[in-house]
Amino acid sequence: MPSNVMIAWDESPECWHAVSAAIPFMQLAKSVRVISVDRDADSRKASQAEVLAYLRCHGIAGTAQVVAPELRSVGDTLLAAGAEHEAGLLVMGAYSHSRLREMLLGGATRHILKNASARPVLLAH
Repeated sequence: MPSNVMIAWDESPECWHAVSAAIPFMQLAKSVRVISVDRDADSRKASQAEVLAYLRCHGIAGTAQVVAPELRSVGDTLLAAGAEHEAGLLVMGAYSHSRLREMLLGGATRHILKNASARPVLLAH
């Protein structure tokens, strides 16, 4: 079981689904960190508090952090945060944008799947 779990939090229904599916893993983890990628840290705090409350209902203590993307893509920012947290499992919603947008612009899901290499990823759509 992974000792550190990172949730890539974006408030989407897909992300809620992934968090729900990962509860058994997170209950066994030593630490759970909720990471949102946004330039405006205040914009994500309320939704992060909501998911932390949900985790507490399941006996999971977690922490939250908003990370600015700087000059990286959202996918690269999430991978860097996962490495920093030494996450043994990355939990995230998959393909929350339209198929056309994902096809034309790519997205965090595709980037994570292509570049996560040795890190297990739990995705939900």
